[in-house]
Amino acid sequence: MTVTAEYDENNRGIYRTLGAIAGLALMALSVGTFMNFFGVDVRAYILAVYYFAFGFFLFLSEIGVPYFRRSALLGTKFGKAAYLIFIGVLCLEKSAWQAITGAYCLFVALVYMIASCREGRTSSNSAAPHIRV
Repeated sequence: MTVTAEYDENNRGIYRTLGAIAGLALMALSVGTFMNFFGVDVRAYILAVYYFAFGFFLFLSEIGVPYFRRSALLGTKFGKAAYLIFIGVLCLEKSAWQAITGAYCLFVALVYMIASCREGRTSSNSAAPHIRV
């Protein structure tokens, strides 16, 4: 095992903590949207349902639910990065809380993408992005 692989293995808890916080932030953003009954359009409520679902699935994958560990999307660092990029861009809306949550999701996606690329560089396997988290 190389130094880079050992570094990523030792910091697995940091990746999971960052991802779990992103999932909780998405769920909190959703609940906050539902608590604001006035001045919010129907589109915001529909997005809030998606934010909650995406955050819930991300949180479950980060705490290690076996179903998500076998998933091609949420079971790999590269897949989580792509998932978080999608959610982060979706969150970049008009309110400050959405922008902060979206920026944080994009930051966590960058961390996962770098970790995935580092694993791929140290692995002899040609399917490096599919290395399980």
